[in-house]
Amino acid sequence: AVMELVNALYTVDLDAADDELKKVVLFSLENTLLLLSPIIPHFCEELFKRLGKTGSIVEHAWPEYRKDSLKTDEVLVVVQINGKLRSKFTIMAESDEALIRETALADEKIKKNLGDKEPKKVIIIRKKQTLVNIVV
Repeated sequence: AVMELVNALYTVDLDAADDELKKVVLFSLENTLLLLSPIIPHFCEELFKRLGKTGSIVEHAWPEYRKDSLKTDEVLVVVQINGKLRSKFTIMAESDEALIRETALADEKIKKNLGDKEPKKVIIIRKKQTLVNIVV
C-alpha cells in the first residue's frame, strides 16, 4: 500500500499543481513518513526535516483514520465452477443475490467455461468478499 501511494505521488507534476494539490501531496508525504518512522527512523527523520518540519518526527502524533473511509461501495465477487476459480468481478455492495447470480452467469469467462452445460446449483456465500460457486 505504501508503494502504491509513493507511485501515485510520483505522477504529480508539482510545478503545474495548484495549491490544493500541493497540500494533499504534503499531507500524504508527512503521514507516510510518520507511518514508516518506526521501521526506518533515521531516513524518515531526515526527510521530515527537509519538508520543513520542526522537532523530531517521534514527537509528532500518529496519523488517525476515519472509520467511514474504510467502507466501500463495491465488493469483489469470486466465481468458481466446481470449486475452481474461473472469474472475478466487482459489484455494488448492496446488490441482492439474484443480481449477483445473473451477473456471474452473464460473465464471458463463465459462459465460455460452462459451454452448453446447464448449472445444477449456484451457491452464493457473502462475507468480506462474495463467492459464487457454480456446480455443473
